[in-house]
Amino acid sequence: MYSAALAVMWPPTLPLTIPIEFGLVARPWARYYMSPARDAVLAVVATATGWHIEDHSSARPGTGQGRALREIVTPALLRAADAEGVVIYTTAANATLAEQYIEELPGLADVGPGWPRGRRLRRDPERAVRDLV
Repeated sequence: MYSAALAVMWPPTLPLTIPIEFGLVARPWARYYMSPARDAVLAVVATATGWHIEDHSSARPGTGQGRALREIVTPALLRAADAEGVVIYTTAANATLAEQYIEELPGLADVGPGWPRGRRLRRDPERAVRDLV
């Protein structure tokens, strides 16, 4: 159903995609990371509730390009989030990806259904957890 709605809405909304994408990339509270081979991208967006990982895509899904980029970006991201006490959020497109992300990121947990699909994931900062114990 979701895919059908996207297919129907794509032609009339096509002219809006360039200005919308430009606006998303130009946000001062967002940082985009690209793999050295320029075949995967990942955005980290600062929000009032924490850092949201979004716009994660690769040129050829399923070939490991996204995982390679995450291996480069996430260690520094996790250290910074822990040092500042920041919660990390993301939404996996499906349950399989959610399981993969949970395996890769220590402390990441499934917290329910995502919108408009997938699974919402959350990682509380390590420092905050240690302070409570």
